[in-house]
Amino acid sequence: MHMSRNLVWDIVLAASLLLIVGYCHTVSHIDSPMLLLSTLMLAATVIVHWWIHTRERAPSLADAGVLLFEILFIVVAPAVQRAYFDGQMVNTGELDESRAVATNLLCMLFVMVYVGTRCYMARRDRYRALRPRRPVHAQPLKLNVPRAFVMIGVATVAALLSWKSVDLRAQSEIIEATPQYLLQQKFLCFLPVPMLLMLVNVKGRNLLRQPFWLLVAVFLLLCVFVSQNPLIEKRNAIGPVYLSLLLLMVPWFSRTSRRQASTLLLLMGVFFPLLSVFTHADMSSWHPSDVLDPWLYLSHFLDLHYDAWANISTVLEMVNRDGLHYGEQLLGSLLFFVPHTLWEAKPHATGIDIGQFLMAYYKLDFDNLSAPLIAEAYIDFFVFGVVAYAAALAYIVRLLDKLCHGAGAVAKPAGIYFSLYLIFALRGALMIAVAYGSGAALAFLTIGWFVGGQRGHRAKRTRNVQPLRPTPARPVL
Repeated sequence: MHMSRNLVWDIVLAASLLLIVGYCHTVSHIDSPMLLLSTLMLAATVIVHWWIHTRERAPSLADAGVLLFEILFIVVAPAVQRAYFDGQMVNTGELDESRAVATNLLCMLFVMVYVGTRCYMARRDRYRALRPRRPVHAQPLKLNVPRAFVMIGVATVAALLSWKSVDLRAQSEIIEATPQYLLQQKFLCFLPVPMLLMLVNVKGRNLLRQPFWLLVAVFLLLCVFVSQNPLIEKRNAIGPVYLSLLLLMVPWFSRTSRRQASTLLLLMGVFFPLLSVFTHADMSSWHPSDVLDPWLYLSHFLDLHYDAWANISTVLEMVNRDGLHYGEQLLGSLLFFVPHTLWEAKPHATGIDIGQFLMAYYKLDFDNLSAPLIAEAYIDFFVFGVVAYAAALAYIVRLLDKLCHGAGAVAKPAGIYFSLYLIFALRGALMIAVAYGSGAALAFLTIGWFVGGQRGHRAKRTRNVQPLRPTPARPVL
């Protein structure tokens, strides 16, 4: 019997996931059949999600990002951490068996509701596609030399402001995340990113045959390097920028759903752990054969960046001890721009609350932690919030899919960027993700307006106006 390469890859991935879970549980100090069973059930649910994702008709980069978060953050990372830490989670919290099982079941419920809602929406859209639609006229693109010089000027200002931020951090000065700072750093200094992505999307390979636009793209790329680098931004915040540029420049990675998800998985699960060897390890004692050591890749998940599952479990303990917040965290996330001076009772980001809880009852010495979307839902609305947030996530992913397949100059770059940014948003905290994402969304809207303008809307309105019919002549009496 002949099996296709795609089927072989799916079987290898599913077997590897189950093997990692089983091996890590075997070498751990936890003797809990219920925890192993719940972890295998969660892994099986994620495998079903992979199977559905790879068989969709149109590739969905946003769904691939959600799938990557499920595989690495709520299946692989907690399994590896339980094998390494003895009765303790990566965030220093206590690993309680009943709470760990409940965390796995809660994550499984979130995945099942999300996948089910997404399948329902896909079937509904398939029926709607059978109905005739009115033709949509493409908006004319106004990308000329004067506008190119305007973009160069704005990008230069953004690069200079970002360089000033690098100097402030080098001097160890305290930078408060005020609304003014967010407007400057997350909007103005981010503008070179949608400029560059828009130009690459519009010109494509023609950039190599148009020297002027190639020079503009190179200059914008240099400005992006200055404004989006690890000295200013976190790695998980600048990752979507350069991955979006990669996917736009090399469309081969995005042609199929399986290829999208596999690319993200290999980058996050293999390439980045291998890259950390050259940036953190002692090269004098390193041997090329170490690349074949599985622990080289698994130890990457012991980092506190993979604390999503542990923080969900901590939120369960917080709710059992202190009760629900009844929407306070969601309201604070939506009104992130309101300063504490005007809203004294404004809640902190959920990650800060988790950190303060661990500082009070455990051994954590700082409060800058993540807060996954599952934890945000549970701390506000209990299990009902997990179901509602999963359904809302499916709706957001569907909107991002439409952007990725849009025909506008900025629609596709925005869809690709926010599909990758969704991984950062799923890790949380929600307030920080909404604040950073709002600045990026405003930047994309600004560039879309700048290169599109309002002329297209006037033209469309003019085309839709029906000509005046001649007035019938009345008989003369």
